Amino acid sequence: MVGLLIFNEVIYRCPSCNSLTEITFNIDALKEKVSKTLFAKRSIYSMWRYVELLPISPENIYSPGEGFTPTVKSKNLAEYLKASKLNFKFEFLNPTGSFKDREAINSYF
Repeated sequence: MVGLLIFNEVIYRCPSCNSLTEITFNIDALKEKVSKTLFAKRSIYSMWRYVELLPISPENIYSPGEGFTPTVKSKNLAEYLKASKLNFKFEFLNPTGSFKDREAINSYF
């Protein structure tokens, strides 16, 4: 189903065809509200720095410090794979040591 659903409840499946819903962004509307400069100015060092891009209201934020984990360059593996650049994300630095922290905090809501 192609279209716009506006709702006040969580919908996991399309009411017409029962397929999984897909989140899309109105890029033009987002460009009016956010920018790289806005994000860079914020002193929040977690995924909540990008709250406008997340499916949650800012007043409902809870954060044990997940997200914003560093990356490390992998020059040797990039060369081996013939990639111009390759970075690894250090998700094990999240509070529980798992990459699942970022996703789990969104399920909290």
